[in-house]
Amino acid sequence: MTTRRFSTQSADENAASTAVSSPVEYESVRGTHDRLGRELREYEFIVNTARRIAVDQFGYDPIETPVLQYKHVFHRSLGLDSDVVSKQIFHCHHAMADATQEPSTDSKQVILRPENTASVLRAYLEHLRQQPLPARLFYHGPMFRFERPQQGRLREVRFASIRIESR
Repeated sequence: MTTRRFSTQSADENAASTAVSSPVEYESVRGTHDRLGRELREYEFIVNTARRIAVDQFGYDPIETPVLQYKHVFHRSLGLDSDVVSKQIFHCHHAMADATQEPSTDSKQVILRPENTASVLRAYLEHLRQQPLPARLFYHGPMFRFERPQQGRLREVRFASIRIESR
């Protein structure tokens, strides 16, 4: 993969400022992937086909949950000792907090969701628990794992899934 360097300066200005600073490099974060053109159309075709089958043909209800979730949601579903919770979570260091708020407690730590099952269950309990069962849900979206990217493994992955909730 080549890294492209961009500069808004003229050649003379660029030569004069090279000793001071170098141009910004534009590249995706390691372990993430840009989808463009044909690849994006193919990806959207797969997701739309899955949605059409699950929602239109089998009557699943679509559900979408935020990428940002509280960490304790995953403690309860995956366990404190799981590799996902102990090693692979992207923590958001309170960029969203109001300066007047108290420091984040463990129950209020915000993370990028590492998987979507716990998020969907949280949304079900928060919004849908009064609806008749079984609840048939279709969801898809990005998940994030903080692990060293290796061949064929990415930090940002996308899943589509169905879930049936019953008592």
